Amino acid sequence: MFGAPKIRDKSMWASRIAQGMDILINHSINGFNAMPAKGGNANLSDEEIKNAVAFMVSQSQ
Repeated sequence: MFGAPKIRDKSMWASRIAQGMDILINHSINGFNAMPAKGGNANLSDEEIKNAVAFMVSQSQ
């Protein structure tokens, strides 16, 4: 998505990671600013979103 940080881009992820996993997961599930809820795929479960966020964070620290 336009403006989304790329996985492994530590500088772009640092401030997001600093907010904490709860905030990242909440924004991912519910949407935030221009980012749609669940990445625009309402069929994804909250657990799938949590796992995706955890993976992206683990690759970007």
